Amino acid sequence: MAKPSPFPVVPGKSWYSLREKAKISPNTKLNSANVASILGLPEASAQTNVLRGLRALGVIDDQGILSPAGEKWRVDSSYEDACAEILEASYPEDLRLLIGKSAADGRDAVQGWFARKGFGDSSARQMAATFQLVAHPSLELPKVASNGSPTKAPLPRPAAKRAPEKAAAVAPVVAPSAHQTVHGGNDAPKVHLDIQIHIPASATAEQIDLIFSSMAKHLYGR
Repeated sequence: MAKPSPFPVVPGKSWYSLREKAKISPNTKLNSANVASILGLPEASAQTNVLRGLRALGVIDDQGILSPAGEKWRVDSSYEDACAEILEASYPEDLRLLIGKSAADGRDAVQGWFARKGFGDSSARQMAATFQLVAHPSLELPKVASNGSPTKAPLPRPAAKRAPEKAAAVAPVVAPSAHQTVHGGNDAPKVHLDIQIHIPASATAEQIDLIFSSMAKHLYGR
């Protein structure tokens, strides 16, 4: 059997999910059965990959009951104080000196520290990630659902499309016919009529006079 590492490893997802569960139900024992149920893991995996690290950090005791530091760890107002206590109790001073302003600033230096202790790349990366969880408690915590599972932040809704403005209703304009009499003031529409008269060459002068006399009577009311 492989010898347990002297430095704890707790996956970030498990860290946040179990902390949320402890906030809601502080009397729940974080034992292998309960943690396996909360995280959806086999009990052996919960024991080896999660609980061992939480015990090494002093968050829980051997029975899975929250320690005094664990009671502070689960409460938002005392979370940073709990992390400071855990950091000092679990990690040597020369490693704590590598803490940067942010987790990203010191990532390479911290991982290099663990690598120089003889751990492989994968183990050094996991230990460094757990160290950063404790060293940077002021980082914004991911939101989690009521069952303790981290949830994705909602995507921003797309801007609502503006409905196209309806064109103002325009009343149809009906032009007066040639037989309409147009009334009104100066603004009344005016009607212009072009009339073509075809007079046969054989028409007499009397017939021509009758034609124009008929036009004057019917068109101009004369």
